[in-house]
Amino acid sequence: MDAATKQLLRAEASKLSLQIEEKSSSLQEALDAYAEDELLLAIVEGAAPGAPSQEGRLPSVRAAIATFRQDNDLDAEEYQSLALEVKLQLASKKMEAEELDKAIKSLQSQLYSLQSQLDAAGYPVVDLPTEILTGIFALCLSGAPSDGYTTPPPALLGTCRRWRQVALGTATLWSRFEMDITNCLPSDPRLGRLHVLMGQHLARAGSCPLSIALRFVEGNQRTNRRMVPRFLDIVRRYSATIECLAIRDADVTNADLSSAPFPTLHTLTFYPRNIDRASRFELFRDTPVLQSAHFDLEALPLSPTHFHWSEMRFFSGGPLKVAQCLELLQKMPQISSASLSVGPSGASPAVPGCPASIDLPNLQRLAIRLAPQLIETRVFDALSLPRSGHVELLPLLAPKPGTLTALELEGVLASDAPVITSFLQRISDSLEKLTLRFSLDIRVAMHSANIFATPGLGLERLSGLHLHDASSFFVEQLFATQGQSQRLFARTDFLPVLAILSIEVGHRIAPTQLSQLVSAVARSTHQRLGEPNPRADGDTDAKTSIGPLRLLRVVFRFDPRSAPKVSDEDLVRFHELRMADDELEIHVGSYNRSIV
Repeated sequence: MDAATKQLLRAEASKLSLQIEEKSSSLQEALDAYAEDELLLAIVEGAAPGAPSQEGRLPSVRAAIATFRQDNDLDAEEYQSLALEVKLQLASKKMEAEELDKAIKSLQSQLYSLQSQLDAAGYPVVDLPTEILTGIFALCLSGAPSDGYTTPPPALLGTCRRWRQVALGTATLWSRFEMDITNCLPSDPRLGRLHVLMGQHLARAGSCPLSIALRFVEGNQRTNRRMVPRFLDIVRRYSATIECLAIRDADVTNADLSSAPFPTLHTLTFYPRNIDRASRFELFRDTPVLQSAHFDLEALPLSPTHFHWSEMRFFSGGPLKVAQCLELLQKMPQISSASLSVGPSGASPAVPGCPASIDLPNLQRLAIRLAPQLIETRVFDALSLPRSGHVELLPLLAPKPGTLTALELEGVLASDAPVITSFLQRISDSLEKLTLRFSLDIRVAMHSANIFATPGLGLERLSGLHLHDASSFFVEQLFATQGQSQRLFARTDFLPVLAILSIEVGHRIAPTQLSQLVSAVARSTHQRLGEPNPRADGDTDAKTSIGPLRLLRVVFRFDPRSAPKVSDEDLVRFHELRMADDELEIHVGSYNRSIV
């Protein structure tokens, strides 16, 4: 819209505003005259002979009637004639007021249309088609379920009239409901409002597939027990259309677990409190299409009647003993992502009918975590404990070659290195992301470095390597400068497609040692990424060859009160790498601040 058109629209809008102001003034005058005629009619009818008692009228009206009688000597017919004349005046004033009101509304509609055109020129979002605006709303409201109820659809209702109409008319915007029920007194009226809010929200979704996430914040136990049944009633009411359901920290009793069909539920996250473990899944027996489950399975009998395990694609749960893990994996041949929390194994009995190895033809992601109490125990008594759960599990798992792309192991000790290396060799042709979380065992560094130095290990497809709670000895072996054979990271054949390398050193180190390690990281990185790139004609290209590496993150733990200084030479090396390729991110520092 050009400036001349805008000027014409503004002039027309000003003209309409003046007309509305004039009409509004005339309407007010007509309403005032109508009120005066109404009072006159009341006086005439009250003063007429044979009029009913005026006790119910205002004192001022009664006084006016008495004065009218004294000043006017009229008979009954004259009173009737005068009353009829006043009624005709009232009808005329009423018609005039209605016409003025109609004219004002018409002018206001024209002014709103002109103002919308001007707003659309200044703010293009106002003029967007409904379909595009709906898509923008859906994008703004999207996010991970764990993010909380941060951008609810009601936030769109108070912006403008059109946004409110579009939001209320789009059922899909209301298909997701997330809420944290906070701790408050049982008599707090907010509890009832939360219940009503949930019902109104889901009702606006109509027949759309629903996603519901509820978390009952720990605190007042009476509040939790009082509110949980009311919210579960709403869940059961909409069970026929729920696709994703997450309930956390709910103080559930067996009386709340009356079963309801969930014919469309495919993702379930259920972590209740204070409930008999064998009964906690009575609410979700009828789930024929469930494919993703996340819950606490400690001491739960894994009966096939609970779920259709054979169709499960994603599973996260525990803590389990090794025998229970094998039994569970055997029931899920279609599993593609498994995250298992393994408790103390001890002398786990063999599972009847369980084969020596579990075939997992579709497994793409595997995470094995140790229970927190087991990790803590292994730290202080690593020599006397039996092998960890993941060490017992890995030799028994048989993923299809070329399928497993992501592996995460937690609680790794030095003694676990041979088993982990053997498993990595079996999946080296497909593994793209490896995450190792070490136990705080000082001996783990040497053996962990040997994992990657094993001849024939391969890992040609590994693009992301994340190491947590490693030791400074591991960093020394990875970036060492004593010899080319030991400097793994500087070798071009070491993890050739590595794009992300993240290391967190879990032990406190001395400032002098930190400076040496930072220097080693700088030299090895520069050597790996700064070699000339050979051209096809046999010559060399002067441009630095950065390769696939895009993120290098090495974090050390040291006392921030004695933060060391990094040499200018090392800073220059990192600066040269950044200048060669501005997409490369380098973070070398402490847990509290960045050094480079």
